[in-house]
Amino acid sequence: MVTEKDFMALTSIACCALYCAYEHYPEVAKSLAQFVPPQMIEVFRDILENTGRLVFIPNTDAAEIYGTLASKELEGMSNIAPKTQLSCGHIVGEHKKALEPIAKMMKW
Repeated sequence: MVTEKDFMALTSIACCALYCAYEHYPEVAKSLAQFVPPQMIEVFRDILENTGRLVFIPNTDAAEIYGTLASKELEGMSNIAPKTQLSCGHIVGEHKKALEPIAKMMKW
């Protein structure tokens, strides 16, 4: 039986941050094709573009893709000041805050 604890909700900032991770690290996304069907990598990216809120039950593909990209994006932002403005209109601190739980929760 599915309960609320089984769902993951991504805010618009989290969706934006993950979409940016795809853009910043295309080589990481492509390398995931050894673990996840390549078409799923594209589907999970396309879902994020211009999404206000995403609620879903994470599966192993989502965990692998989103967890890996969130971790990589956090690593890439580690030396950037939190108040730095991003091209999407958010600041680094907002993206970090949105990505941290994804990196933790999506690691199975």
